[in-house]
Amino acid sequence: MRITIEDLEALKELGEELEENHVETERAMQDEISTCLFIHQVAHGRHDCCYVDEKDVQLAERQQRIESLEEACQDMERTISRFRELVIQLERSVTSSRQGGLIKRYGVVNLRRFVR
Repeated sequence: MRITIEDLEALKELGEELEENHVETERAMQDEISTCLFIHQVAHGRHDCCYVDEKDVQLAERQQRIESLEEACQDMERTISRFRELVIQLERSVTSSRQGGLIKRYGVVNLRRFVR
């Protein structure tokens, strides 16, 4: 059980690190997009043409965010699934241990009373 808790804590820490990296990467990309927009404005000498570009950038950012959230959801679903499998294994192990203890204590013939 302690190993399971340690594994889950490690997974949580890994998830937090991934989220921090994601936020830093997102900021860097937004800075790069802003720089590109500024260069585009200067190159074309127009400020009104960037209105459409900004909307396109916002749409692209939102699409990236959607993809990122979908990936995070899939990762969380995998983690939950692994946790459920682990719980089932632990429950089987506990049941098996209890039955083993009853066999030692009461013998196989008397065990049938307890297993119903």
